[in-house]
Amino acid sequence: MKSARYLAILNITPDSFSDGSKNFLDLGWLLDKAEKLMESGAYALDVGAESTRPDAEPVSAIEEYQRLENFLKNFCSKYDFPLSIDTRKYEIMEALLSEPFFREKISFLNDVEGFTDERKLELISKYDKEQKIKLIAMHSKGGVPPSLKALEVPEDYYLSDYPQAKNEKAAFEMHLIDFFSRFLDLCENYGIDLARVILDPGLGFGKNYNHSYDLIEILPKLKNAENKIMRRSRGFNPEILIGASRKSFLGIALNAENEVREQCESNSTFVERNMDLDLLTQRYNELCYEAGARYFRVHKCSA
Repeated sequence: MKSARYLAILNITPDSFSDGSKNFLDLGWLLDKAEKLMESGAYALDVGAESTRPDAEPVSAIEEYQRLENFLKNFCSKYDFPLSIDTRKYEIMEALLSEPFFREKISFLNDVEGFTDERKLELISKYDKEQKIKLIAMHSKGGVPPSLKALEVPEDYYLSDYPQAKNEKAAFEMHLIDFFSRFLDLCENYGIDLARVILDPGLGFGKNYNHSYDLIEILPKLKNAENKIMRRSRGFNPEILIGASRKSFLGIALNAENEVREQCESNSTFVERNMDLDLLTQRYNELCYEAGARYFRVHKCSA
């Protein structure tokens, strides 16, 4: 994965699903973690101050901004390193983009609501005149935070919206294409260069185990010239980001592999030992890389 670009996750939260920490307000701890992520091969740091895991407690815009501001002021005065801001709130985007010091430091805006609030794109069009900030739009179904965990997502979750589809996988593909097409339409309406956009299929947000692995076959189709995403301008080639790191569907896969391992302990060539979520993340990301993804949001850059 030589051309892969890793957005290393830095959560300024106590309750994120994988690495939330009681030290989330300890500036020294945060800067030390940021340094380690940069040294490990990160292309950018993806900084978020609100957890969007299932059942997460809501965070006010004021509290989220205070968490971000404290870290960003200190980090940006010490380092010149690409930053991705992971926020779904219009108020946070406005506060950061309207401040020249912060605006110049932001390389990506990562919105788990996929910029469905048009005001955000209007804001970006207003402040980012040079069009240097890339926009990561995440697909979701069922709300943010997700209303259903991976094990709770029905097998006909997308087919119920697209009964004309031949099966659930086809319906899932249709939902992705329609969702991203609407986003791209809005970008064009606000004069935003489509070369700036990155599409995130939103693993963990309205996807079960099967959806997550069906996605690998769907990824190349997101770039297919026959679908509504590609019918834009000649040469448009959407970038794709995968955020699989330590997601619950991998835990399901890990449990399945552990069951197989117990049944096949004597066959060391068939079953690999010491499996963990980071290794499964790496495996999954490699499959997505082969399918065309180039950006990966990860807890560990080796994964």
